[in-house]
Amino acid sequence: MIMNMQQVMELTGYTRSYIYNLVYKKMIPVHKPTGGRLFFVKEEIEQWLMGGRQLTSQELNATADKILLEMGARRTQRRSK
Repeated sequence: MIMNMQQVMELTGYTRSYIYNLVYKKMIPVHKPTGGRLFFVKEEIEQWLMGGRQLTSQELNATADKILLEMGARRTQRRSK
């Protein structure tokens, strides 16, 4: 679904000026087919909104444990050479 600025404002809760700022900084997916008016694709905006998910403490700990195990394995491989 193609959305205009007003619809993006309603979907995100962001102000017009904030969305323009995001467009200027190339931080939000936008289409400008004629170089003027802005158009947004609803699915792209929804994906963009969901892209900023923060990991839970449990997920962060699991990731850290995995990295530390991999680092330990690399050190062991270097020593055995």
